[in-house]
Amino acid sequence: MQDSSLGKTRNVAPSLLAALVFDPVTPWQRYLPPLAWALFIFVLSAMPGSAYPEVRLPFADKVVHASLYLPLGYWLARALCVAEHSSWHRKIIAFLLVAGYGLSDEIHQLFVPQRTFSLGDWAVDCVAGALGVLIWHLGQRWREPPRESCTPGNSAKM
Repeated sequence: MQDSSLGKTRNVAPSLLAALVFDPVTPWQRYLPPLAWALFIFVLSAMPGSAYPEVRLPFADKVVHASLYLPLGYWLARALCVAEHSSWHRKIIAFLLVAGYGLSDEIHQLFVPQRTFSLGDWAVDCVAGALGVLIWHLGQRWREPPRESCTPGNSAKM
């Protein structure tokens, strides 16, 4: 995609990708990924168990749960922690939202044919969501400029 405003041509795809994955600028860019992903999880959860192929690998369902809830944790942390040095309580809220959504997903499956409620699946959802929040946190720390040990004007005199 090209943006040719003011006679300049530049590629805007990387900036859009960065906004959706790393640095959301608008509320739309912050909240669209986790909401869309939660809807995707809901649609998958609403499908009867017979709609899925039988996989004979051990713990395959746990891997699927982890791969669905890790990004949700990441995107919720990114949506809620907009300040450069946001506090841990926002990260905890992101985790609690993932855990609550995972629990509601398991309860929802009680009403879907050939699906069941599983505390093991919910535990994986919680751990994966926590990892997503942690990955976002570590990514933010890695991207922050290093802090100086002395504040301006208080540096040691030689």
